[in-house]
Amino acid sequence: SAALVSGFRLLEDSSLVLLLVLAGGHSYVFTGWEQAYPLLAELPRAQDGEEWSPDRVGVTFLIGSIALMTFSLCVYPALAGRVAKIKIWLFSWAPPVILLVLFPRLLTRLISRGASSTSPEVAVLNYGVQVVISMLLGSGFISVQLLLNEYVALLPDSAAQLSIANSMLASTQALVRAVSPTINGSLFSLGRNCEASSLAPFVSRALPFDSLAAVGLVACVACGVALGRRKGPGSV
Repeated sequence: SAALVSGFRLLEDSSLVLLLVLAGGHSYVFTGWEQAYPLLAELPRAQDGEEWSPDRVGVTFLIGSIALMTFSLCVYPALAGRVAKIKIWLFSWAPPVILLVLFPRLLTRLISRGASSTSPEVAVLNYGVQVVISMLLGSGFISVQLLLNEYVALLPDSAAQLSIANSMLASTQALVRAVSPTINGSLFSLGRNCEASSLAPFVSRALPFDSLAAVGLVACVACGVALGRRKGPGSV
């Protein structure tokens, strides 16, 4: 069909390919966090877990969602009016990448040293990390859409291309959201099993979080830098 042909023609532009990669990586990481965090939080105390119940995990996500809504409505619009979208995108990845690596290790260390699951430090760690990741990565969906809109606006016959580009974006995001839970759940199980083996110093329950940070660095940060260097969406 004509739409399919137009889609393949759009993929000849490396700017769109970079956009789709960073959008897919973003959805993969965000979905992976929503899968891996409850698995970690619900580990029993006997396994150096905080043994949080599903309702406590749900409250954590609720707090993160409130932070995301507040940031998206009150902060992001003003920020987007002053700063290039690609810069917002890149800056919003720095804290989450660091926290993805540190969080499971800090939490396990706290519990192994005797901290109660209801202690203030455990609560602050959980809620604080959830707020940062939900707020910064959640608002990334806005950045992705704005970057795509800017890209399409530069195309000839942009009105006709908008639906095709958005369909490609939605398809990419849907695909990675389908595979991310399976991959990250498997990585968590693998990491837990390795903790009882000779690989324990190198592979642990932090494995899915480390992989999410790696995907974020490569697919979202590196591709974002490459996109920002091109003459195109978000580079001004």
